[in-house]
Formats: sequence, C-alpha cells, structure tokens
Amino acid sequence: MSFSANHLKMIYVKRAPELNKTIHILSSAFKASFTWHNMRTLQECREACGGQGLKTENRVGHLKGEKDVQSTFEGDNNVLMQQISKTLFAEYLAARKRNKPFKGLGLEHMNGPCPVLPQQLPSTVLRSREFQVDAFHVKERDLLNRFAEEILQRLARGERKEHALLSVSTCYV
Repeated sequence: MSFSANHLKMIYVKRAPELNKTIHILSSAFKASFTWHNMRTLQECREACGGQGLKTENRVGHLKGEKDVQSTFEGDNNVLMQQISKTLFAEYLAARKRNKPFKGLGLEHMNGPCPVLPQQLPSTVLRSREFQVDAFHVKERDLLNRFAEEILQRLARGERKEHALLSVSTCYV
C-alpha cells in the first residue's frame, strides 16, 4: 500500500491538468482498497485475540469503529469501484477501437509487450522494484483484459451495458 500511495503522491506533486482523471481514478481505487484491507486486517486481529479482541486495552474494537467510517468517506467504496470499472472499460474500448495506444490512467504499460517474469525468484529479485512493478503490470493487464472481454461477451448476448458492468465489476474487486 505504501508503494502505491507513494506512486500517487509523485503523480500528484508533478500534476498537470491532463493528469486529473488519473489522480482521481488512482486515489479512488486506493481509498477503497486500503480501507477494505484495514477492515479485513482488524477483523483478523480481533478474531486472533478471541474473547480478548474487543477489550478496551487491545484497542482493536476502537480501531475497527474508527476505520469503518473511512469506508464511506469520500464516497462508498462500492460506488467508487463501479466508477473506476466504468472508466477503465471506456478507456479500454476507446484504445481498442482507435487501435491506438493507451494514454492516461496509468495504463501506458499495456502499450508494450507483457513483462516476462523470471523463473528463478531469489530474494534479491523479489525485493527489486522492477520485479514488483512488472508483477503488478502483468496482473493488471490480465485483470483488465479478462474484465473487458467478459463485458463484451455479455453485451454480445444482448445484456444492457449498465447491467454487464455492475455484474462483472463485482467479480474483479
């Protein structure tokens, strides 16, 4: 999460008007993902502590109450993810129809060949920034392609675009 947040901070620091949409999409995605992660982590902590998990001195209950509210600050996480899904699908279709490269939303890496991840993964490789970015790009490319193809299949069967987006986006969150 810190890797992602620091990346967003650098985009924000160097922002220009053409980056506003990218900043909005990334910050919305990170907000939803981070707050969901916080709640899952705190729930794991509470359960790991058994009956002691909600004792005041353990602060898990207090933190859960505090972090739960963040799930709806700046918009409900589900709504934010639906907006992101709609925007990514639109960008995917636009690039595909124009047969031109992706531009914006941090998807420029999809314009080149898919990164090849090494077979051997010693700790030096696993810890390298290059490997981690490549792994994220491979995963993002795969998810976006599968997401778009599933929506396109549903549209080809006559399903309404809004229904297809809602149905499919919940599977990829």
